[in-house]
Amino acid sequence: MQSKKIFYGWVNVIACSLVLAIGMGVLSNAAGVFIKPVCDSLGFARGNFSLHRTILTLVGVFCLPFFTRLIPKYGVKKTMLVCGCALSLITFAFAFCTQIWHFYVLAVLYGIFTNGVSFFLIGTLINYWFDDNKGLATGIAYCGSNIGGALAIVVLGNLIERIGWQWAYAASGLLGLLLLIPIILLFIREKPQDMGLQPYRRSATAVIQTDAPTIQHSGMLLSQARRTSLFWILLIAFFFFSLCCGGPSSHLNAFLTDNGYSIALATAIHSFFQISVACNKIAIGAFIDKAGIAAGGIFLGICCIATPALALIIRSPIAAWLHALLLGVICAGYSIAISIYVSKLFGNLDFSAILGVFSMDTALAGAISSPFMGSVFDHTGSYRLSWVILLVCGILAACGLSIVNLLQRRRRSES
Repeated sequence: MQSKKIFYGWVNVIACSLVLAIGMGVLSNAAGVFIKPVCDSLGFARGNFSLHRTILTLVGVFCLPFFTRLIPKYGVKKTMLVCGCALSLITFAFAFCTQIWHFYVLAVLYGIFTNGVSFFLIGTLINYWFDDNKGLATGIAYCGSNIGGALAIVVLGNLIERIGWQWAYAASGLLGLLLLIPIILLFIREKPQDMGLQPYRRSATAVIQTDAPTIQHSGMLLSQARRTSLFWILLIAFFFFSLCCGGPSSHLNAFLTDNGYSIALATAIHSFFQISVACNKIAIGAFIDKAGIAAGGIFLGICCIATPALALIIRSPIAAWLHALLLGVICAGYSIAISIYVSKLFGNLDFSAILGVFSMDTALAGAISSPFMGSVFDHTGSYRLSWVILLVCGILAACGLSIVNLLQRRRRSES
């Protein structure tokens, strides 16, 4: 008998979006609002203070393989719950820092737990629940991080101005504890068969069963995937893709003001970029579901080339807005495309382990990209050389995705 109720996977998607809105948006993505007030208050150099974010990212990258082994043993929900609590408490502890090394120590601890509330973990959960409409589901879930971050920047900025950065850190941590725990406990469900359901398919409504069978996973183990050319070409392509996202998004405001845009206009364009990322996560996910991952890869490759190319003619106001729009497309697109490419090319047998490798790959590229652009500016007084290099990276990323699509098409025709 078919259930007329809404498929619970969509409830899971909304819950995941809320988890990312708080766990990434509030606790992590809004961290930039603390740079000036903390440095002015404690007398830190901004570069030294910003280093704690680099430490956090690198620790997270090196801890990611541990999480790929943790999930099969303890499950997504328990991992998310423990890490969500830890990240909230560590954020609360930032309020009591008085020395730069205090921030560095807490950054190491934050990095250890950061993968527990991340695209990697949410992507694994979505993969359990959806066979079809996976792109749309992933896009809706992932957009929470940008919406939460955009709202948190405004709210925390006002809190810092009114009651100080210490109380703003404390409020962020308390908000995480008060909201993450009930959302995870009450709404997150590990796998559809735990509720007597099957993964979502367009061709058939989820069927409630009294004794749902275990889903049979097919595909490759990580050890098998590593022996294929598809794995390495895709890994390299997404590394270049992430290089084109991390630095440009971090330096967008500075880049625009350096090119003569007022602070107000640069801020407006930056806000438009944040909105673009959130909206495009849903739009690109739906587009990939409808047109296929190959068409999605071609579209993202074109945008990856066009974004740095437009930056080279940024003095045109139209180019600035279009650059922000396309930067939003590629920042949204690569995070959505990774999980879908991994699922389509390598199956679900060892999905979390393979996705973990790609998440580590793109996180490392993102961590490199921002200081690279800053270093180029420090040595040349301009971002122009970095945009030329990123244009080459965009071309390589687009070529890599095209080669993957061709190899996959050949593999299907041979089979």
